Amino acid sequence: MRTTNPHILYHTNEAGFPPAPSEAHQRADFETLGDREREQIKDYLRTMREFVCAQFFKSTLEAREAASDVIVNMETGETIKDMYRKIEAKIPYSQIYEEWEYERVCKIKQAASKLGQIHADALFSFAELDKNIDMEKLGEDAAEAIQEAYEELYGKPSDHY
Repeated sequence: MRTTNPHILYHTNEAGFPPAPSEAHQRADFETLGDREREQIKDYLRTMREFVCAQFFKSTLEAREAASDVIVNMETGETIKDMYRKIEAKIPYSQIYEEWEYERVCKIKQAASKLGQIHADALFSFAELDKNIDMEKLGEDAAEAIQEAYEELYGKPSDHY
C-alpha cells in the first residue's frame, strides 16, 4: 500500500517507511548537526567499534572492558556498565547463591531482550554471561539449592511427622 503525505514529496514503501535518503542527504544532515550531537554520535560509534573489535581480536577480559564503555543511550550517555549497575540494584537479596544468580540472569536476559544485538552482546559480555545459558538448568539448580538449605535448617519434611 502506497500512501502520500502532503508535506513530503515521496511515497512510502509497502512496509510504510519512506525510502532511504540519498548519501548526499545523509551527509548534509550530519553536517547540520551541532558539535555536541556530532561528538555524541562519534562516541557512540567509537565505543561500539571498540567492543566489536575486542570481541574478535582480543581476550575476554579486554572485550568485557570494552563492553563496559559501550554507549546505550546517546542523549544521556548511559553505558552498558551504568545499565548493569541498575539491573544489579533490582536483583532481590538472597543468601543462596544459585537463587541470586538465577534472578540476576533473568533480569539481564529481560534487559537484553529490549536491546539491539550489539548492545545485548555487550551486556552479556560485561555480565560475564553466555547468552545461550540454559535457564531451565539454572532454575533447577536454584530450586535444588533452596531445598537443600531448607532441609539443613529445618530437616526433611518427613522428619516432622
